[in-house]
Amino acid sequence: MKILHITDIHGNIEIMKEALKYDTELVAISGDLIERKKDIKIIKEWLKNFKVPVIMSSGNHDAAIDEGNWLYDLEGDNIFVHKKLEINGIKIDSKPFLSDEFDYDCDILVYHVPPNKTFTSMDRKFRDFGDEYLRALLENDFNPKFVLCGHIHNPMRLKERVNKSIIVNSCYKKMNCYIIEIWKHKGV
Repeated sequence: MKILHITDIHGNIEIMKEALKYDTELVAISGDLIERKKDIKIIKEWLKNFKVPVIMSSGNHDAAIDEGNWLYDLEGDNIFVHKKLEINGIKIDSKPFLSDEFDYDCDILVYHVPPNKTFTSMDRKFRDFGDEYLRALLENDFNPKFVLCGHIHNPMRLKERVNKSIIVNSCYKKMNCYIIEIWKHKGV
């Protein structure tokens, strides 16, 4: 399965245009769709372009407007907010910003904040803005194959492993979009 991971759009039209260039089976958006309330209208129109399922989680900028509840107005036939999907046997889950409830039965977690103590959670000045709780879970018995995140703009690395999970922060080098290919038969 080919997944387009998008993060930290912040209402940026160029990022939205870039994301429409990819042909994938799923779009996963890990938060911070908007910078200010007026961006909501642009996001709604942009999402209409996707014909494949779009699963998304909220980020801190999204939660700052109406506690992120505006995101549920985006839901439709192929748009899923803070939900769990199964596509081709692969279980994908998305959680709201700073969630403390994770579904252990998932292959891919879409979540805004990377686990702390990783290069995906550190900026170029080695400041760590990661999630301690998620890190603790990943070090124990929570083992999604992938954690798709953002939050840290231009982190030290695009990908890193914590225990059995591969953490992907697509804000790396200001890409904001990254293609991930996974296959069920390869142990996802």
